[in-house]
Amino acid sequence: MSIKIKRQSLMGDSKNKKKVKQRATQQVTAQRQTSTVANQQATSQSYAKTKASKSKKVVWITIAFVAFAALIIPKPQMISYQKLNVVGTSIYWPGFLGLPATILDSDLTLAGDIEQGKIYLCDNINQNVGCHKYQIVKQEGFISVISHLISD
Repeated sequence: MSIKIKRQSLMGDSKNKKKVKQRATQQVTAQRQTSTVANQQATSQSYAKTKASKSKKVVWITIAFVAFAALIIPKPQMISYQKLNVVGTSIYWPGFLGLPATILDSDLTLAGDIEQGKIYLCDNINQNVGCHKYQIVKQEGFISVISHLISD
């Protein structure tokens, strides 16, 4: 008969305890990783939402600013004027914020009011020398100015 001797460890079954601890720490790290991934996804989604809402706000503010500027700034007009049956056509821009009214394609200084139907084009407005009186024949709007600029 052979007798089997069973060894006992003084600390108990330490190998099994190590395995249990390793499994528990692996589960805890896996849970931490999934929770951090979920937190990162949530923060990235909230960041994307705030970024999208900010970009939409910027677009709407830009559109509102351009529309407001288009309403306030005076539009150029296409005018036809004549002197001695010679007709000229130019782009007239009424002044804005202290800038004087001018004819864009001329070096001459504009005097007079276009609403009165008479304008004066002068070499030097201060000396009142070299001014020529022109009669306004026709006034056209902003669309004719654009078509004139495109055709040239």
